[in-house]
Amino acid sequence: MPGAYERACASDQDAYAEEQREMSRRPPVGIVVGLLAVVAVASGITVHSLRRAPSTEVATYTSHRLAPAAAVSSTAAAVKRPSNVMPRSLAPAEGSSMHEAPRFDKLHAEVHTGLGPSENFQGPQIPSSEAAPSFVAQLFSAIQGVAAFASIPALVAAYYAARRTVLGSKIPAEWPQFASAAVVADRIDEETTVTEETRTISPHVFQEGNLALHATAAPSSADPWKDAPWKDMKWTVFRGVAYDLEPFMKAHPGGNWLLNLAIRRDCTCLFESYHLRPGVAKVQMEKLPKVEGFPVDAVPKTPYPGDSALYTKLQDRLNKELFKGGGQGLQRNGSMDAAMTTTLSFFAAGALYALYPGIATGVLFGTTGAWCGMVTQHPGNHGSLSEWPIVNDMLGLMADLVGGSGLCWQYHHNVSHHVHCNDHDMDEDVYSAYPVLRLDDRMEPKWYHKYQHLYMFPAFCGMHLVFFFGDFAALLNRRTEGAAMHGAGASQRSIVMLLKVAHLGLLLGLPWYLHGSLAVAIPGAIAYSMTWGLVLAILFAVSHNTNPQKETTNWARGEDWAAQQIITSADWGGNLACWMTGGLSLQVVHHLFPAISAAHYPKIREIVEEECNKAGVPYAYYNNLGDILRDFVIFMRDVGRAPFRSSTPANPTV
Repeated sequence: MPGAYERACASDQDAYAEEQREMSRRPPVGIVVGLLAVVAVASGITVHSLRRAPSTEVATYTSHRLAPAAAVSSTAAAVKRPSNVMPRSLAPAEGSSMHEAPRFDKLHAEVHTGLGPSENFQGPQIPSSEAAPSFVAQLFSAIQGVAAFASIPALVAAYYAARRTVLGSKIPAEWPQFASAAVVADRIDEETTVTEETRTISPHVFQEGNLALHATAAPSSADPWKDAPWKDMKWTVFRGVAYDLEPFMKAHPGGNWLLNLAIRRDCTCLFESYHLRPGVAKVQMEKLPKVEGFPVDAVPKTPYPGDSALYTKLQDRLNKELFKGGGQGLQRNGSMDAAMTTTLSFFAAGALYALYPGIATGVLFGTTGAWCGMVTQHPGNHGSLSEWPIVNDMLGLMADLVGGSGLCWQYHHNVSHHVHCNDHDMDEDVYSAYPVLRLDDRMEPKWYHKYQHLYMFPAFCGMHLVFFFGDFAALLNRRTEGAAMHGAGASQRSIVMLLKVAHLGLLLGLPWYLHGSLAVAIPGAIAYSMTWGLVLAILFAVSHNTNPQKETTNWARGEDWAAQQIITSADWGGNLACWMTGGLSLQVVHHLFPAISAAHYPKIREIVEEECNKAGVPYAYYNNLGDILRDFVIFMRDVGRAPFRSSTPANPTV
């Protein structure tokens, strides 16, 4: 008797035709490359203009801000000297030759102020008759600088688009066509038997999980991460079978950057949760070459979403009621208005901050940076902003401009957190804050944890710095705290470093350039950092950290992935909250369907609630942020005071 996953695969008869229709509707990638090339050229002109910005204008603006009024008045009087009078610094001193060069410091003072050496020189001054630049001119200078830094992700995206165009994005002709539903059903019975060892979920040094609790997988005679020939292959494991991803890297419709996450790990959970139609996922993998003799038992497994009857029921209802077979073109579109609003707000706030650096503008800039992190980079790095991979790539790089790293986020968030939500051994979001914060009672309590509900908000203000510097450690170690970064290439790591510099340029370099002092930018940069961390930490943490979300008696590791996602998450708010947070307010829906645009989440939420009630799975919903924030504070107090609880066995099997 076939299970839920097999039945879902066998019923997906139109998958290939739908994918082909979607591909035919996409404009050539060359058009996107051309548009980005225009942006790149315009950005180059901007940089050139910025470098050649009228120095007198900048000096004038700076001098007006710094020069005392009395000094400006005295300067104005000094410049009324008749033009035929030689400045004293240029006249030969008594007993000197006419050909002796004047002293440079005296000449500098004369040229800039018209003051002689006997007069009090107070630094660069300007004549009062020279008008200060208009606000529009000052704002344009700030916008030029912001645009120069903003051009970097556009150039990076253009590079990847051009590379994809040159290398090609079509499926090789020699590949077999998508199999029909009947063929898929026949292949199910022929599938390789999955052993109990293969089904093990546990922390592993080359996979996911807390290395402090590192537990190896089942014994194996070979190591696929270190032994030839597998160590140099782009292998992955899907439902107990090893495949070679190399032939598919250039052909994946969602872009190879998402496929990189599957390299050298069990990709079953990622693959099945990112494809609404399980038949598509199944036949895609069937086309790949199998890796013969691969030691599958050495690779820790992930949960299998397709084995959840609740999840397949939800997928079926979404396909029939919401998308009606429309494919990923409908699923991934709908949130671009929110993304563009937040992105433009970030750059507008950046221009204002560069023009008037200070605590108030730093707070505003930090708020828009956090907003951009929620609404632009977060769905961009899930591939759920657009059906065009290049758009998701480019907007995902906003993570780097606002202060994080899109590359590190993909492994930390997509691989560790989404696959193993609220698993204290496997989810990086649970254990990475320890020992500062205790988010699970299976962590050893410290004496100060009983006060964590009081000091956690100031601690949240440091998250920007934790992310910024933690990304360097991840790049160095090729691993975040929760996931090995096997698919991260040298070019991707270089781009992270480049955009780190761009972020510092926006936060410190541009105000320094415009105002001539680094000290001017420091208060605003601190305000940005603290605001960014506080806003993001709260909005990401509340939906997974209330007492109901930590009730582990309702789910067990590896049994029902959909039930785990639902029980360990919570939804709050309505349409406006969803739009403002990029779907973070509806975390249950987002965890079930991370590749679907947040624009569809409110309708999906109603379907999820109905099915949870039918299946008897606890579903948490709060009317607003205030309600769930209150329960979050209560949980942090309770878990901080809770006694230590013994953990589950290191290697549970399902």
